[in-house]
Amino acid sequence: MTTRTEQDSALIQELLDEIESSIVDHDWKLTLDYVLSLLNLSREDYYRYVYAEQEIGNWSDHMPDAFSAESVSDLVALLQHQGLRRAGELLHRAGYYFSEEHLLNWLEFFHSVTLSRMQSHAVDAELLETAMAGCQRFIAAVEFYGHCHFDEREYINFATNLYLERARIEDHSLSREILGGFIRREFHQRNLIWEHLYRTIYGTLRDAAVRLELPGADQIDSAERSRQAAGSADIAPELAGALRTLELPTEPLPEPEAVKKQYRQMLKRFHPDVNPGGQEKTRDLIDAYGVVVSHLGLAE
Repeated sequence: MTTRTEQDSALIQELLDEIESSIVDHDWKLTLDYVLSLLNLSREDYYRYVYAEQEIGNWSDHMPDAFSAESVSDLVALLQHQGLRRAGELLHRAGYYFSEEHLLNWLEFFHSVTLSRMQSHAVDAELLETAMAGCQRFIAAVEFYGHCHFDEREYINFATNLYLERARIEDHSLSREILGGFIRREFHQRNLIWEHLYRTIYGTLRDAAVRLELPGADQIDSAERSRQAAGSADIAPELAGALRTLELPTEPLPEPEAVKKQYRQMLKRFHPDVNPGGQEKTRDLIDAYGVVVSHLGLAE
């Protein structure tokens, strides 16, 4: 005798099979009639449910005649309302559904992995010397070096591969497009900024320039040393400011997991997807996290 859990799992698997068979490019479509038939739900009951959800703002304004990749959250809500509590989890594992929380966790993961890879890369001495020769300020040389050395598309692909593997999400063209598209949108909206990511390798390139005795290396840190002399002897002012932005203490310095947890929580509070007025704060949080990572080495 099959249990309710087994029946629910079989039903969702049938739905997943139907989604997979209907994929065209990076989209899929399930007709409303198919979904209602699968759930043994009448149109009248469905309409009552939608109107009730619209009243409390939990449903889009239109009455769909089909569900697609764009309206998958509405589909998950309907499935869960019908008692399929694991619907969101199973569609997420299958790579078709990513909630706002999933995407913000992915943003934090991408940011951490990217910064870690950049800071541990093998410095290209010839490119660094060229960058320093062509830029009056070292920070500009760092940004020039970053644009020339790092393949931005490859960094997005690398993080996507790793995230899908670690989160045990099905790796297919649609799941990759959802994740990659979200990160590309973050850059387009200037929540993430490549130049700001490159700045976190300032110390790595500075140390390399000094070690290699490149022309101008002895002048790099004059301004920075002056700023640090005016601040605390125990913690760099830049790091102290970043920790304050993340609402974390400077004494004692927080543990890596505490930093990551706080960063995730603040992203979920201020990101424009959940807080329309939070774009500037989100940029500040992302920049601050980059500073903390570069100082404390929070490798993913």
